[in-house]
Amino acid sequence: MAYAAWISAAFHLKVIRAFIAIHKGEVKQQQLALPASTVDERTGLRDAVNVLVAKRKLTHSEVYGFIHQRFNVEKIEQLTAKQILQAIEYVQKLTIGVEITLPSPEKKYTFEFTEYELQKLAWLWFAFKRGVGTFQHIHNAFETLGSNLSPQIYGQAYEYLSVLRSSNQILNRITEEFEADPMTSWRVLTHLREFDPKAVKIDF
Repeated sequence: MAYAAWISAAFHLKVIRAFIAIHKGEVKQQQLALPASTVDERTGLRDAVNVLVAKRKLTHSEVYGFIHQRFNVEKIEQLTAKQILQAIEYVQKLTIGVEITLPSPEKKYTFEFTEYELQKLAWLWFAFKRGVGTFQHIHNAFETLGSNLSPQIYGQAYEYLSVLRSSNQILNRITEEFEADPMTSWRVLTHLREFDPKAVKIDF
């Protein structure tokens, strides 16, 4: 404390506040610990990380996240000089694909649809939507009657909402070049475009 006061009053005040905070439990002792390695010692690790980022198309935060998890640290500064060497070896293995296999992009398929077929797919979605809405509307009545069909009706009414939402997104994407036309079969697009994906109660 006396040494801090000798340096400067401002520094002395910071030391006092830190001391009080530690005793109050506001600051963990490890947060005030000095780095376990120097900046120069970590240069090789930074270079290895840069190579991995460039080669595997990862972000720096993702790569450092791998290191944090591997060595159970919150900050790179907490790695010792020995661990720095181990981390460099680990990152180099990631670079050549020894340690992990990065997930491959989801495979995509190309199909050709006629305009008529796209219209039928949109109408199929609309019929599905009306079916869900109908089952929701009648479920309470069947449950009140004690019908043994009530569980099945509930399943049709609510268990396929995620399918209804995802298929709506897909159909909106593959029909985006078309516009709703009340005079043709494309009038179905009005229902497709106006659907609320957050809705739980479905109209029919």
